[in-house]
Amino acid sequence: MDIQINTDRHVAVDDQLRDRVREELDSVLAHFEHTVTRVEVHFRDDSAARAVGPHIRCLLEARPSGREPVTVEAFAATATQALVGAGAKLESRLQHVFDRVGATRLRATIRGR
Repeated sequence: MDIQINTDRHVAVDDQLRDRVREELDSVLAHFEHTVTRVEVHFRDDSAARAVGPHIRCLLEARPSGREPVTVEAFAATATQALVGAGAKLESRLQHVFDRVGATRLRATIRGR
């Protein structure tokens, strides 16, 4: 799986954050590793470096093979916290997408009998 990290000029990506992104996505996507080909991670500081509330945005865009991209976002005080929040949402959204695919295939199989 390919992981691409994008940021604005207010969010610094160091080796520690890159490692954390890899760990989080490996954990979140463990059930989907054979179906998700690429994940794009977008960090943005919505406050333009001012100290106000949860202002770091993490947007995750997963690209399952043969499916439309799945996109989620989360806001938090730090990039790591935003990543964890978005990761939880992504796992839930992908589970929902693939549960629906399974249900559709089951209905098609039952109709075909």
